[in-house]
Amino acid sequence: MISNSQKILNFIGGEFHEPKSNDFFESINPATGEIFTLVPNSDKADVDLAVCAAQKAFPHWRDMGAEGRAKIMHKLADLLDANLAALI
Repeated sequence: MISNSQKILNFIGGEFHEPKSNDFFESINPATGEIFTLVPNSDKADVDLAVCAAQKAFPHWRDMGAEGRAKIMHKLADLLDANLAALI
């Protein structure tokens, strides 16, 4: 049985969401043949929700300018570097 910590969710509009269909793919570890995690089987409803969230966020992203966007991207890179072991 897969625990919630082993289930990947969609991240849309700053929040985690299960797919609207509640359908997931099993991601199999090829070395062991065991289920590694569950991945959302996202469909049109999930994509529509993501597009709506992106359209809502875009004006702020656009208006913050290149310097503001660069700061966010550098922070993301730093967070990825700091948590790389947990992500692999």
